[in-house]
Amino acid sequence: MIDLADRNKKNRGLEVVIKFKNQDFGKLRAHLLADSSREYYACLLGKRNVVDNLCVITVADIYFADAEYYRNQSVAALRVSGEFLRERLLELDRRIDIDTMIDVHTHPFSQSNVWFSGTDDRDEINFVQYLHDEGAENFQASTVAVSSFR
Repeated sequence: MIDLADRNKKNRGLEVVIKFKNQDFGKLRAHLLADSSREYYACLLGKRNVVDNLCVITVADIYFADAEYYRNQSVAALRVSGEFLRERLLELDRRIDIDTMIDVHTHPFSQSNVWFSGTDDRDEINFVQYLHDEGAENFQASTVAVSSFR
């Protein structure tokens, strides 16, 4: 079992900045928050550069899960198929210009408070454990988007 507490200590104090190309952030925000009746998911692939306590992730590509990739989707829950995630992981492994995957999902039931639910926390622990077990050496992060997402 991977020691997530140890991993968190290593990243503690690290300021993370996510940079987008041109209008990509606006497109991400508009697409994810267009429908507040259910949660939506996107996967960002990018390149990470760390200098001292600053980590800058430059997003290269944004992938939105199409309807067929949702196993469960409601106003308060979301489950994306393993196939969608596997395709992103294979691309991450195949390309040399990216080394980071960022999961983004919405909480349409919240207008301004951003937090990870207990389900989010469990899913992230399981996903990080899966990546570790598979020998993945890429960086993975998650974030939640609400209507005040800027």
